[in-house]
Amino acid sequence: MQLFWISNAVGLEETEFNYRINESLREVSEELEKQEALSKLRSHEQGKFLFLKVDTMQQIQEEFPDSGFQYRKVRKINKDQGIVEVEIIEGDDQSTSRKHIISDASNIDMIEELSLDLKTDGYGRARMEDLNALQDSALRKRLLNKTFLVSDIVKSLIEVDMSESIEDRIHMNDLDTMLSTALLSRGIKAKYEYCILDEGKNIRMASSTGKAEHEEANSFQIRLFPKDIIQDVAYLVVSFPRKTGYLLQANWLLLLMSMGFMVALAYTYYLALRTIIRQRNLSVIRNDFINNMTHELKTPISTISLAIEFLKDAGTADQNTTKRYIDMIGDENKRLAQQVEKVLKSAIWGTGDFQLKLESIDLNALLRDVYDKFEIKARERQAEFNFSSNSGGNIQGDRVHLSNMVFNLLDNALKYSKENPKIQLSFYSKQGDYIICVKDSGIGISSENQKKIFDKMYRVPTGNVHDVKGFGLGLSYIKIIAERHGGYVTVESHLGRGSTFEIHLPQQPT
Repeated sequence: MQLFWISNAVGLEETEFNYRINESLREVSEELEKQEALSKLRSHEQGKFLFLKVDTMQQIQEEFPDSGFQYRKVRKINKDQGIVEVEIIEGDDQSTSRKHIISDASNIDMIEELSLDLKTDGYGRARMEDLNALQDSALRKRLLNKTFLVSDIVKSLIEVDMSESIEDRIHMNDLDTMLSTALLSRGIKAKYEYCILDEGKNIRMASSTGKAEHEEANSFQIRLFPKDIIQDVAYLVVSFPRKTGYLLQANWLLLLMSMGFMVALAYTYYLALRTIIRQRNLSVIRNDFINNMTHELKTPISTISLAIEFLKDAGTADQNTTKRYIDMIGDENKRLAQQVEKVLKSAIWGTGDFQLKLESIDLNALLRDVYDKFEIKARERQAEFNFSSNSGGNIQGDRVHLSNMVFNLLDNALKYSKENPKIQLSFYSKQGDYIICVKDSGIGISSENQKKIFDKMYRVPTGNVHDVKGFGLGLSYIKIIAERHGGYVTVESHLGRGSTFEIHLPQQPT
């Protein structure tokens, strides 16, 4: 939808752009014709005397003029063998000046001679009736002669000079000025190139850049001197090589808003999709946790129920039997309490709302103690269990939580191994860290599940088979405790080949 909106907006802008370009070219074409017409008119400057206003003589003042009063007399206008001669006398009786204007007007049928004289009174003033007669007569002659001259000029405008090429008719500097003025007046500031083509599409003239090549989609053309009748056809072609970029730049605000809206929409969709996936995963984890917890709690509850039923039915059973069943109930009750305690502690670990009881701990001695206690359990599974240490170091930590971390890793190594498991517990230092390593030869973990095993309540899927006990809280607990001690946990595992867990704890200055 946004793409359609942007495309439509750019399309409208392009239509308006094309219209303004065509209007600019039309203006340039008309201006060129006007300039050529004016140029031909200027060629008749020598005949401008026919436009002299005869009635511009100074008005006669009522008062006596001073001795410097002057007026104009048109003495005569003659035509002899195609040469028009005008004699003008200016001045008074004491001083005069004469001016001769000669023009070639061989094609004008003019009155052969016009002689006008003005008579003055004793004060040097012309009589009013003489002035009126002079004006009426001169006006008629002027209008007639002006008509002849205009006809001659119009005739010259439509005359064809076959030897005049397009290069002679157009000056590139003038064309460049006209074109830039027309474009700027319509708000177009895009860079352009232009050239003049003949009817065969050959380049006759080009802009100063020398780049006359153009793409059809980004070029505009108009015929020059469209009113010519015989002369060769010429076209002005204007190309905008960066037209698309100019249009996009003209709509930058719209594009920015649209892109921002699209990014916001995509980000919202991403958040919604991520939330849905997380909710789905949490739902799967929750259901898996409930199933595991049900299995973990069902066994001790069933055992307690059976023991109670037996005691009810036994009646007069001997004391040893009764004591054995009572002890069984007590053990299963403790087991239930431990499972509930694990669930409650997981909630506390998740919020981080617990305090570490820090003390100076010899990690080598702590791991040796864990090894000794776990060896009995490993022997029951006929596991090959070894401990190695090539480092010794003390840190400030919580003894109980550090011990539980290692116990959980060893317990997982034993649970997720097949017959005759091999487990290696190691302790060493590397690059400023103390490293506790637990390596097994168990079933391994896929790369996909390795990203999730430290999430709370997550367990590697095993289908409908519940042959491994647990709530999926052990590894999340290990990660939390390691981070609270300033360290971290890594895992490297391959399906069918086993897993290696490393707890990195920073060395502390003594």
